[in-house]
Amino acid sequence: CTGAEVAGQPLDLYVAIMVGVAARERRFSIRKGWAAEARRHSCHSCRNQQCSWAYDFFVGAGGLSEEARASLEQEAAEQNDMVLLDVHDSYDALTFKCLAAAQHAWSCVSARYFVRLNSNNRLHPQLLLAFLRSISRQNLQQLYPSGFAWG
Repeated sequence: CTGAEVAGQPLDLYVAIMVGVAARERRFSIRKGWAAEARRHSCHSCRNQQCSWAYDFFVGAGGLSEEARASLEQEAAEQNDMVLLDVHDSYDALTFKCLAAAQHAWSCVSARYFVRLNSNNRLHPQLLLAFLRSISRQNLQQLYPSGFAWG
């Protein structure tokens, strides 16, 4: 397991971001933008309750040149927020990337909620967590009996 492994306390929210190999600037923009509060830190904007969330970028790194692969691995080691997948980075591989993200969340991350995004989406994790916390457990099971909410 790499990326948002959690030792001890489970996360409230884990965000899997699908992103392309060439989207280096987009990854850095996300890190400095809406995801700046994440990475195993706690935020205090969830209705005065401490909440935690983390994210990882999922990148298809199969079939890359040695130089491109080394550059991606260096970024992954420096940032500690990337999961490199052994699949070609293409739209055709998106289903595999999504399944790999779900498998990673299931086996490596302990989180109450899981969100999958594309890199061109923006998330307000504090607002999402506040909304999810506002729904009682009984209502949550009635509104989303399968455990999935698509939007």
